[in-house]
Amino acid sequence: MAYSIAKTVINIVLKTESDNELQHLINQMTDFYVTMIQDTLRMKNAIELSKKMQFMKL
Repeated sequence: MAYSIAKTVINIVLKTESDNELQHLINQMTDFYVTMIQDTLRMKNAIELSKKMQFMKL
């Protein structure tokens, strides 16, 4: 999913180099998706760490 989103954003950027507003919107979208992916990875790591801690308590 992330790959297809990135590919779509890149294609739009390449086609609309002169349109500053669209460029700005695309930059915001990219930042949003990057942040979302980073947050998802952080949650995944926190869940894995939590499972390890739980296992160590047993």
